[in-house]
Amino acid sequence: SPRSTRYTQASTSATATYSSGGMRVSRSTCSSNDTSSGDSCTNTPASRARSVAPPPSPAAAAPVPASSPAPAPAPVPAARPKNLAELFADLGPPSREAEPAAGAVDLRRIAPTVDPKAKAAAEAKAKAEREAKAAREAEAREKAIKASAAAKHPSRIWVQVATGRDKSALAFDWRRFSRENADVFAKRSPFVTAWGQTNRLLTGPFPSDKAANAYIAQLKKAGIDGAFSWTSPAGQIVDALKAGK
Repeated sequence: SPRSTRYTQASTSATATYSSGGMRVSRSTCSSNDTSSGDSCTNTPASRARSVAPPPSPAAAAPVPASSPAPAPAPVPAARPKNLAELFADLGPPSREAEPAAGAVDLRRIAPTVDPKAKAAAEAKAKAEREAKAAREAEAREKAIKASAAAKHPSRIWVQVATGRDKSALAFDWRRFSRENADVFAKRSPFVTAWGQTNRLLTGPFPSDKAANAYIAQLKKAGIDGAFSWTSPAGQIVDALKAGK
């Protein structure tokens, strides 16, 4: 602020008051009747009558109102995670196929080199896998057929009377046995089953080996030798033989 000076003249002396930088300073000027000593006048009635006005008291600072705390922000709901379909929903197919730049090598036209040994090994492995798969499937079919046959033809006890490759000849033999030994064959029926390249002529089935052996004893009494008991395995096909009369 600019320097200010105020002069006050009273009787024979003057008091100069000036302020600089916010400080109040009073300086007295002595009259001719006063005795000057440094910055004050002494030993005169005029100097004793002068007084300096007390500086004004600084204004009390206005109280600063306490600031209220800001309200807490509202919680933001957590974003729901997106699945892959939502993440890539904006991605579409390319508008056109990417073309190589002029002078660049088109990798699409370069055929990959194949090691002949590796190719042969891969083909051999694929062939072996196909053959193994075919073998497993064939085995599974055979097991299914055997299981079905076993259900239709369970294991049973028979008495083998004769053998022959011709089924019609076996039917003739049965008719002959029945005529010659009616009491032994009257209540029995003929059956036939494969036996290698020939066939078995059977009768039965019997509930037990003991019952089969008892019937074999009757055949021996009738003069028919060579009969014996035979147990067919499960799944062995045994068909009825139409012998007629």
